[in-house]
Amino acid sequence: VESSSASGEYCELVGVLAPLATVQLGLDIGEQIVNTTLSRASRSSPEVLAAFTAVYFWAKLLSGALLFFRPLALVPVATKGDVRYAVALLLPAAAACSLCIVALAFTPAGVWLTGVPQPEVVRDAFLAICLLPVTDGAVYFCQGLLLRRRLSR
Repeated sequence: VESSSASGEYCELVGVLAPLATVQLGLDIGEQIVNTTLSRASRSSPEVLAAFTAVYFWAKLLSGALLFFRPLALVPVATKGDVRYAVALLLPAAAACSLCIVALAFTPAGVWLTGVPQPEVVRDAFLAICLLPVTDGAVYFCQGLLLRRRLSR
């Protein structure tokens, strides 16, 4: 009797983790596609690749501030009104992170943080990645909603 309940728990665990793993796999594959595209681009030089690598690190660091939206979707969000309120919190937070990235694109701090001496390359890299916090925040929130839905069966 206990083995059947254990197998049921494993099936439930797989039901919880499979959608999350699928989302994370999609994100990881997308990052690799971006890296491959950059390395094969016609104007990609070592400076461009270095700038995008450094800029991606700083963008992910700023996006890390949005990680709290995953647990936010788990507990306090119960109704559609709560979801709207949480999204109303998410959008300005993600926009603030994106604006920080845009500010780095147009200030000497961006050049200093990346170590790439060509300001135009650094600016283009920061501007190309400036919406990353918005997409990351949305993914974190959706992962929380998926977890909530799967755990509430």
